[in-house]
Amino acid sequence: MSLAAVTIALRNLLQTAMPPKVEVTTLPLLQAEKFVKLGAQLARVNLLCHQVSPLANVRNISLTRIDSPAIHGPKVPPVNALYLVTVYGTNVPEQAQSTERLLEAVFQAMDQKPMLSAADLGAALSGTAEDVSAATARIAAQTLTFAETGGIFSILKATYHPTLAYQVTVTAD
Repeated sequence: MSLAAVTIALRNLLQTAMPPKVEVTTLPLLQAEKFVKLGAQLARVNLLCHQVSPLANVRNISLTRIDSPAIHGPKVPPVNALYLVTVYGTNVPEQAQSTERLLEAVFQAMDQKPMLSAADLGAALSGTAEDVSAATARIAAQTLTFAETGGIFSILKATYHPTLAYQVTVTAD
């Protein structure tokens, strides 16, 4: 199981929730910022996997004694991933591509589907040999403080845009 399946599934989920002329990308913040064309009414929602860490409490479940037969652990490494969803919309709230409306669309999409099933992850990687049959991904909104958000954008030397954070926990069924 790769994070690619989760990222693609999240991107697909967001894309289905967006109005016309809004693209959903998975670019680093600086690249996402450079390619926004608000003059041509092309807004962007960018999904970035910002931080990944193993789930320490699940990671060692498959450990066995030296003299016992091997027990194979899950095929899917359990991880937590912090995704940032940054919105590059217009400044006119009446427009479908406005920052406010794009934020609402992200909220609704993530709220309506708080869990990505093995089928969702498998569909994201269709055409590959990767096995995601035993994986699920739980999506939970996270609150970033002003200092955390400012730190992310200043370290990456990017201009601040409204950003939502989501913790995605991938585990084996």
